[in-house]
Amino acid sequence: MEINESFPNECRFVLKTLEKVYKNDAYTKDKNMSPEDRLKYHQKKSTKLMEDLKLWLAAQLDEKNIEPNSALGGAISYMLKHYKAMTLFLREPKAPLDNNLALSSGKYNPQDLQKPLVIGSVSS
Repeated sequence: MEINESFPNECRFVLKTLEKVYKNDAYTKDKNMSPEDRLKYHQKKSTKLMEDLKLWLAAQLDEKNIEPNSALGGAISYMLKHYKAMTLFLREPKAPLDNNLALSSGKYNPQDLQKPLVIGSVSS
């Protein structure tokens, strides 16, 4: 059974939050913003979304709403562990929202995947 089938409300919250961040990024692309303007836009529009998401994720585990050993608990723990890397786009002008493009391009060295290069991060 997939996580979203077992925890539909929780997954909906996370996905809706991330959808807003991706819509913000799409807006920056539609407006052909420079990397610096994109960074400023995300800092203004996406910072609170990501901070609220982090607080919500932590609360799910802290308040024992989600079992840490469940599939969702593992996903939440992963996101919290890699939060700094996930939010690099809020600190670095050219940072992508994720590393899917880099991974699919074949330009990644498989050994790099063992390093803390998660979700577009240069360091964790």
